[in-house]
Amino acid sequence: MEDFNKKKVLLVQPSSDLAGVSQYILKIVRHGSGRFAFYFAGPAGGALLAEDDFKKNVEFSPLSENYQIFKGFAGQIKALQEIIIGKGIDIVHAHTLRAAFLCACALRKKHLVKFIYTPHGFRFIQKKNVVSRAIFFLIDYFVCARADQVVVLSQSEKNDAIYNHLPKAVSYAIIPTFIDIVKPASDSNIPMGISKKEKSFIVSMIGRITSQKNPFGFLEIAQNIKKVMPSALFVWVGDGELRNEFESRIKMSGMEEFFFITGQVSHEKVLSVPSYTNAILFTSWYEGLPIVLLEMLSIGVPIVAAQVGSVSDIIKQGETGWLFQPNNYALAAELILNISKMADSDIEHMKIVQRHLIAEKYSPEFREAMEYEKIYQ
Repeated sequence: MEDFNKKKVLLVQPSSDLAGVSQYILKIVRHGSGRFAFYFAGPAGGALLAEDDFKKNVEFSPLSENYQIFKGFAGQIKALQEIIIGKGIDIVHAHTLRAAFLCACALRKKHLVKFIYTPHGFRFIQKKNVVSRAIFFLIDYFVCARADQVVVLSQSEKNDAIYNHLPKAVSYAIIPTFIDIVKPASDSNIPMGISKKEKSFIVSMIGRITSQKNPFGFLEIAQNIKKVMPSALFVWVGDGELRNEFESRIKMSGMEEFFFITGQVSHEKVLSVPSYTNAILFTSWYEGLPIVLLEMLSIGVPIVAAQVGSVSDIIKQGETGWLFQPNNYALAAELILNISKMADSDIEHMKIVQRHLIAEKYSPEFREAMEYEKIYQ
């Protein structure tokens, strides 16, 4: 029987994978107190709907993930309005600009339904082309102006909003991704071939093989490292649509013998990466607050990461890792080489600092739901 005393929260995300944004949404639902009724508008067959603790706590309404502004957009607005009215939704919580623009257009009159926007990194910041950046800024400005609350993942993301003059009248709250403290996994999950290479220095990246994660930049940095450190080996943990091209470029570069691509792996195998890795090289062009970096910091491993999104909030230069500008591959290689020369005692000290950061500011996982329930209320 429906509990009419509960406020109804509609979570909107037009994406079908179980990447960081979906995991963020999953935690809100998984750790809910029961005081709110959750509904979800997203694509049928999405990975979130395969999660048992999501399915049993959320009522699903199908929404296409392939809408375009000039094709099918009006139909999606109508479908979303029917969900909001038909279910008697009190709060619409949009994740990513794609979802939020749809919601902002569907919610014609402000304040009839509370509208919360979590961008997971402002899209206009991620754009390099001046025209694209300007267009996405205007869209983000429109969405923020319509929102009752904008929730960002970090102080860096909030600073982006203020510095770039997004609407000042909007309230900007910070709710980062929270995780439970991660226990190191055993080294029994070492990729085939790695264990046979003795006295190697292993550099790993964890992520989908997509343009966002910049696999070709990783390869270029790997080549720079290999010129100086012949013992270096490189592991990419993940799979994706650019795998064939990535493998082709690795082969053309002559690095095939020194590269290992694991393909899609279990979460347990992701957590085993620090057991055989000397350094994480995180090359993404853009990010929100990457869960995988939080997990690696919780376990403890030297990290060199591109300074994008909220990464600088958790990778403190020389304390919990090192940062480089996304296109400065020479510096990235130099930082990895510097790690190879560090004393074991200095590396162990850094791991202690990393773990302390996560324990103090980014755990336990249920804090995320608690913080959102304050906003929903």
